[in-house]
Order: sequence, then structure tokens, then C-alpha cells
Amino acid sequence: MAGLVAFLTGCSGYKTAVVPGTGNPSQPLDPTAPVLAEGMVAKVHLLSGETLQGEVVSFDSEYLSIGRVGNYGFEETKILLSDIDRVEVESMPKEASLSLGVAGTLMFVFGGDSCLVGDRLRCWGL
Repeated sequence: MAGLVAFLTGCSGYKTAVVPGTGNPSQPLDPTAPVLAEGMVAKVHLLSGETLQGEVVSFDSEYLSIGRVGNYGFEETKILLSDIDRVEVESMPKEASLSLGVAGTLMFVFGGDSCLVGDRLRCWGL
């Protein structure tokens, strides 16, 4: 049962996203690739090799801004689009991941042994 909970609540993966208004000739276009939008959780891979991660706050024709909670509250980083190699976004939204986590936890708590739900308190010795 614990394995099933771990499977259902597992980490979401990342998919390379299309940034509207940009074209990177080194990357072929994937028609199934997600389109970057505000609010998405993203990993930004820079040409320098550095990787930044956070929530997409905004983007325009020149800059992409990502934010995350840091030591001094919410920190926003503004990145030139010309400095970006690729952007990856979570393939499972936070809401779906949270729902699976709650469902998996409930399955573990109420289905983890042979006791019926009605007999749960007696099985736990309460």
C-alpha cells in the first residue's frame, strides 16, 4: 500500500515549453509542447549553464520574470529571453499533484490494513 501511495503522490515531471514570441532554431518545434503562461512552475536553463526555478510571474518580448520564496520573502528574477537556452514547465499542475497526494494519503490511512473503516478506532486501540 505504501508503494501505491508513493506512486500516486510522486513528483511531477517537467516538459520543455514553448515561449510565445520567441524562436529558437536549435530546438525543433513540438506540437504537443506546453505553452508558457503566467503562474506555471518552471525551470529556466540559461546559455551559461545556470538553472533557475520558480513560478512564472510575467514575460514579454524581452524578459521572463520568475519568482520564488527566498530568505527575504518573495524574490523575483528578471531574465533576458536572449540568455535562455530552454524553459521547462511542470507537466502536472500543483492542484492535480495536491489532489493525488490527498487521495493517496487517505488510501493509506483508511486502506492500510485489514480493518474495516467502521472498526478503525477499535483497530487503532482507541
